Amino acid sequence: MALGPFGTQVWFDSHTEDRLQPNQGQRLAARMTASTAMKVEVGMEYEDASDQAATSLATSELSYNADDTWCKVAIDEEQGCTALGHKEGRIDVICYI
Repeated sequence: MALGPFGTQVWFDSHTEDRLQPNQGQRLAARMTASTAMKVEVGMEYEDASDQAATSLATSELSYNADDTWCKVAIDEEQGCTALGHKEGRIDVICYI
């Protein structure tokens, strides 16, 4: 699992029940969370925006790997990219923007 500084969570797991071969493969999933720690500028001062509730978007499947070779995941939220390390040393970079 990788956690980004802006609240994005990315992980891979074996939740592949809706695929043709449910006992094999990995999915890459993500969830984005909005933080309640925002500050709002009021005049020359900043106030907490504590009346804003934290929101979490639904989990989404970003990719699927039928070979079960993913072993590391990293994210760059600013660029909108995910890096996936494979057991044999290969690295895949997926950019969403």
